[in-house]
Amino acid sequence: MPEWNIMIFIIAICKTGFKVLHCERSEKEIIQKREAMDLEQMKRNLEDAGCDSTIVAEIIRLSKDGRFPEALQKMRMDRCRLMDELHESGRKVDCLDYLIRHTEKKIQEDRESSCGGKES
Repeated sequence: MPEWNIMIFIIAICKTGFKVLHCERSEKEIIQKREAMDLEQMKRNLEDAGCDSTIVAEIIRLSKDGRFPEALQKMRMDRCRLMDELHESGRKVDCLDYLIRHTEKKIQEDRESSCGGKES
């Protein structure tokens, strides 16, 4: 890719009026900085999603190498892992809900039988 010079003019207000400051960066420098910020944000998002450091490093490496389909596949695989954990947690909650309802029913029955009938 040819390297284009991009002229960036920054206007700053001074006591004497407007002053134009000149800064020159190559397109390549700007793209590299943007990609570094994108990769850092991606890393934070992966960590926030609960991906372990090995998976995070691998996805970042694949992304840096431009191997986005492979990085996407790794993200999807980890998403499946998280969904499996979610479903397993749901099954555990269902078991506890059953035990809670069963225990509440037993307590209610014990109260009613000890009072010789319905509770007033």
